[in-house]
Amino acid sequence: MVKSKKITRVAIISKRNSKKALSHAKELHKWLSMRNISCFFEENLAKALKARPLSEGRERFGGVDLIITLGGDGTLLSTVKHVVDFSVPVFGINIGTLGFLTEITLKGMYPDLERVLRGDYRLSPRTTFSARIRHDGKSNEYIVLNDVVINKRALARIIRLELTINDMLVTTYQSDGLIISTPTGSTAYSLSAGGPIIYPSVDCIVISPICSHTLTHRPIIVPGGSVIKVKLTSKSDDVQLTLDGQVSDRLEYQNEVIIKQSHKKLKLIQSFEKDYFEILRTKLHWGKRGGK
Repeated sequence: MVKSKKITRVAIISKRNSKKALSHAKELHKWLSMRNISCFFEENLAKALKARPLSEGRERFGGVDLIITLGGDGTLLSTVKHVVDFSVPVFGINIGTLGFLTEITLKGMYPDLERVLRGDYRLSPRTTFSARIRHDGKSNEYIVLNDVVINKRALARIIRLELTINDMLVTTYQSDGLIISTPTGSTAYSLSAGGPIIYPSVDCIVISPICSHTLTHRPIIVPGGSVIKVKLTSKSDDVQLTLDGQVSDRLEYQNEVIIKQSHKKLKLIQSFEKDYFEILRTKLHWGKRGGK
């Protein structure tokens, strides 16, 4: 458990264009206000609630003690690049079915939040990646919590991707693409591509090919401190880089993507009701006949 400073200022971020999320945000605002907690909202939500918006600029999360997301894993992933620079705990509430990242259910939201406000909670620090694209003498850098995906667009031909790890050539994949995943992201796209499930605190990187032309190309796990470089060596106008399923960038011939662990970690608050393996059993239907 963590004993922290008193929580007096909370930022609330909800799923866009969701009436259900808006309804719960209203209730949450009222509940927190009754406890003398100041609430701040992302711009669209603030307008809908006629409440105080978060301040502008990258420092806007620096003045809060807790960040609450209302939605699902996608909502939380969309906030990572904004909040990871600040050492602020994130309380992810899933307003639908249980998520891998948003472990808090609506049923458990207020009892768990009561404990969080007392400073009595469990943190699960999550590793993030720095992904940098080099092309035309310029580079774009992104922070990633789940995965970096390089893949072809619909109807494009098989692409060639040269993989090096710590400047050592590994192989050139002829495939539909490649997934470079954090342990947190091992239960996302990597899992559907045949990758292993990695416990979130394990220090490693998972590399999983997507539909490789060579059947002996299998997912590999490398040390967390490795520097991964992936170069597009086939000429194609239909290759894209996707980061956490949120941001896309186009890749061209000879473009290189460099992925390594970031020193920034996301401080995720764990559910008091479910541990990691219970979440796996629930989400993946382990131990149930017929997988149902």
